[in-house]
Amino acid sequence: MNFLTYTTSSFNDKYLEEILRLEKLCFPVDWQYPDAKKHYTEMLNNNQNLNIFLLEKERVVGYLIARPYKDVIEELKKYDPEMKIEQHSFYYVESIQIDPNYQGKGGSKIILAAMNSELVRKNIDYFALHARIVNHFNEGVKKIFQNLLVSVRSIEHWYFGGDEPYEYIECKVK
Repeated sequence: MNFLTYTTSSFNDKYLEEILRLEKLCFPVDWQYPDAKKHYTEMLNNNQNLNIFLLEKERVVGYLIARPYKDVIEELKKYDPEMKIEQHSFYYVESIQIDPNYQGKGGSKIILAAMNSELVRKNIDYFALHARIVNHFNEGVKKIFQNLLVSVRSIEHWYFGGDEPYEYIECKVK
């Protein structure tokens, strides 16, 4: 695969439609936002968010949305009380998805590397995410950022992941 990434900080109908397509393709119905179009429009319109798209021959095959930690902590702390409230220079990966036809081909590594580069450019020091265990995404993240791991802990039932086990992972930015 010959993947490329595209990062945007402005709204684009084409990318909104691609995110909505991937959400339906990749997430079980009960994991999808009830008003996905509104939610993702807000995400794409917030210029503080990182919106990164994974492309293969100009086709969107994945995306990543990362938000300033301060913007998500109040909501997430309800479901993960161990999250620290005061985090500075910190982003949270809200969503990452790769089209199932392209999974296992290095796309996650490429899109996470693109995120890391953007965080370096923004002078951000850390990022965090809740990573799924069932599909071994957590292991991939830990392998990619093995020398930069700050904290890893298990969560038996992650609310936003169908009550599956997840890991909360914090990393330094390269």
